[in-house]
Amino acid sequence: VQSVEHLHELANRMESERRTVFAIDCEYEGNTPRDGWLSTVQFSWAPQKAAVIPLRDEFGQVDFQGGLEQATRVLERIFRGNHKRIVGHYFNADLFWLKSMGLDFLQDQFEPPQDDDDPDGVNRFFAWQKTAWEGGFDTMLAAHAHEETSDFGLKDLALKHTTLPNYEVPLDEWRKSESARLKCSV
Repeated sequence: VQSVEHLHELANRMESERRTVFAIDCEYEGNTPRDGWLSTVQFSWAPQKAAVIPLRDEFGQVDFQGGLEQATRVLERIFRGNHKRIVGHYFNADLFWLKSMGLDFLQDQFEPPQDDDDPDGVNRFFAWQKTAWEGGFDTMLAAHAHEETSDFGLKDLALKHTTLPNYEVPLDEWRKSESARLKCSV
């Protein structure tokens, strides 16, 4: 999704399909927004359904057609809402960058729920019960809760819990073939 027009089309689709759960990931350059930049925002709303929004190029120059302010407005339209849930992997790191973009509301949506007044676990719920339908969900924290001595990298968990192949194998093969091709052409 490289333009504000296409992002608006996607926002319209999310609204018409009544999407409420978004798995968000970011790519960034640098350690902080002061010494770097947010390159892309990716999000998924269903299995095998995702969008990538390239915001800046490899030099930090704005690449999104329509500008960052427009991208922020439309992303807010997609993600904001009390009934919407945010999922991420070590999301606090991405949240730092998303907030620098002006998407501060995501922190409130990602916060864990609170106990109901005088919870009984049946009609008035404990916070832990409400995590099934409220607040954000961090896959890394969930993996730690499940098996605290495991590897928690996204790739490690994807290989362990899905049927996805290791993307690095074909990537390494391509790199080797490109390197050999370039050496032959010199």
